[in-house]
Amino acid sequence: MNNNRWNDLYDVEHPPLVSFEDGELKKVYDSSTFGVASNFSKLKRILLHRPSEELNVVKEDPVFWLWDGSPNLERSREEWDEFANLFKENGVEVEILEDAYPRCAKQYFCRDQATMTPWGVIISRMALTQRWGEEQLFAKKMWDLQIPVLMMVTGQGIFEGGNYIPLDRNTVVIGRGIRCNDSGIDQVKNLLQHMDIETIVIDVPSYLEHYGGYVHADVCLNPIDKDLALVYPEGLPYWFLGELRDRGYDMIEVEREEVLKMGTNVLPLEAKKVILAKGNPMVKKRLEDVGVKVLEIKLDELRKGGGGPRCLVMELLRV
Repeated sequence: MNNNRWNDLYDVEHPPLVSFEDGELKKVYDSSTFGVASNFSKLKRILLHRPSEELNVVKEDPVFWLWDGSPNLERSREEWDEFANLFKENGVEVEILEDAYPRCAKQYFCRDQATMTPWGVIISRMALTQRWGEEQLFAKKMWDLQIPVLMMVTGQGIFEGGNYIPLDRNTVVIGRGIRCNDSGIDQVKNLLQHMDIETIVIDVPSYLEHYGGYVHADVCLNPIDKDLALVYPEGLPYWFLGELRDRGYDMIEVEREEVLKMGTNVLPLEAKKVILAKGNPMVKKRLEDVGVKVLEIKLDELRKGGGGPRCLVMELLRV
């Protein structure tokens, strides 16, 4: 926290009137170190978690942990190291969350536990019992980084960051489904309205007893520029595809085969420059055909846990 900024909030012989709606909170914190208002502006700072011994719990029951086979910790770490280095090579500051809960195998998917807004962080309330507790570690890390926590989803609310997709400074898409319910969405909407952000809620197909569907919206939708988005139409409401078209978006359709390989789940470093998991040649070609620079990286082992490049990253700052 920047103590010098308290002077901006101090009015002699008057009671303090700190207005959240007017953005006074950002005068107290160093807002040059945090804030995300779009999905594709230039990425400057991120938070990652390197997989550790918590992965070994998956070997007890990969089905319960929603894992594709049994994890290999050594290979997971090798892939993660290459992934982290790719950001550093592209001028992105990488913060590391060292702490881990012993049985939270999916903690390295840092997208879900917390979400950065233009003014600060929303701490999630995770849907799966396997992931309960991860939110606490992320909340603590935000305080350590002197980034304001604006709210924590509470009560009956369920909310995860993979269902939060900014279209632009004033519009956010939130996916409703098995990992994000109405109570959680309402809590987040109430916060976002203070930032003049409109919320568009879309339904995300999911599962009952047999795993399937697309539990997070960012497996089906990913804006990579102000007028360009990757989409998987079968995972999105038809009316929403029309909404994107009305807003001027060109849509690059991703085939189901590559959706399952996280072909839609790219991570934009900036407009029309993305990180893509290797093994998605159709997506790569379609992106390059419209002038998008694609940086491929091998994530075969990390992807077994059910996520791609976007899932692995908590964005702290885009400019």
